[in-house]
Amino acid sequence: MTVTFFTEAVSEAPVKRDSGRYLVAIATPGEGTSGYYSESVLQDFGPVAFPAGAKSFINHESKRDMRDCIGVFPEGAYWDEDRKQLMGELDVFPHWAEF
Repeated sequence: MTVTFFTEAVSEAPVKRDSGRYLVAIATPGEGTSGYYSESVLQDFGPVAFPAGAKSFINHESKRDMRDCIGVFPEGAYWDEDRKQLMGELDVFPHWAEF
């Protein structure tokens, strides 16, 4: 089994949508926590790295603990050309809702 960890943090706060999901900026081109990501890399491979059902964790620990899984991206990620960011709608698990 192959497991891929993509560890990035962005400073933009998620926006809660009417659907109850949060619009999240997953990654922005440039130097990040785990490397440098060009616009073309995020555009071409970001949606592959975050397919439908991809999990999101509250921290950047390399050893994942499922208790730190805050939610899932039901439809995966997409490149937003206007924002120039890799975006996704996060469905937050109920026990993390207040956080």
